[in-house]
Amino acid sequence: MIIELRNGDKKAVVDTKGGYLTNYADEQGDIIYPKRVITTDNGEQKTRGGCHVCMPNFGPGGDSGLDQHGYGRTSDWNIAESGDDHVTLSLDGQGDYAAMPATLRYEINEHELTGTLTLTNTGEHVLETGPAFHPYFATGDHLVIDGEPFDMTAYNDMMLSDESPEKVVNTNGRTLVLKSPDMPFWAQWSDRLAGYFCVEPSYGGFTFVSENHRRTDMLQPGETKTYSFTIA
Repeated sequence: MIIELRNGDKKAVVDTKGGYLTNYADEQGDIIYPKRVITTDNGEQKTRGGCHVCMPNFGPGGDSGLDQHGYGRTSDWNIAESGDDHVTLSLDGQGDYAAMPATLRYEINEHELTGTLTLTNTGEHVLETGPAFHPYFATGDHLVIDGEPFDMTAYNDMMLSDESPEKVVNTNGRTLVLKSPDMPFWAQWSDRLAGYFCVEPSYGGFTFVSENHRRTDMLQPGETKTYSFTIA
């Protein structure tokens, strides 16, 4: 199901399939590059754009057997509550994470959009997690991250930043302040198939594998944790 959220000149579109934020825009145009399927030069089809949550893992699943970025982005979420400018989605746990129900809330106000992921461990065993959000930002002719010009034409790999509660991104005629005190390790990535660049807050990088790993979150039995991401 598709849900439209509005506040002033801001509009966000949420799809319950994958809990995707498929677009976020204002009267000047797209802030988030719209979700779509892109065909590469060799005929391969890639889903790109929008913003999705990565849970329980960001990046490869490693020995867990989970898919890249986990199961949140491929699952059908339920609508728990909604209004003109917000929606809360819910999802039961799956597989080894059957005891980890999740909620995902998107809310827009006059100046910002916030995504909030909440995970609860209702079981008897510790659950290893390392969530993230994966936004694709619409880019113009230039990109500046934390005051440093970024050459997108020379870029060909994912980079993980040092710990920081926010990033300042200048692109597409805008200055965006990205805030995530709960997920302070930022992945910067693009495959340059279209006009987007990803600056993604993560709890600890690729937590389920050694590559680009910073830390892992351990959700204790009976514990609830919340992870938020704001685009201002």
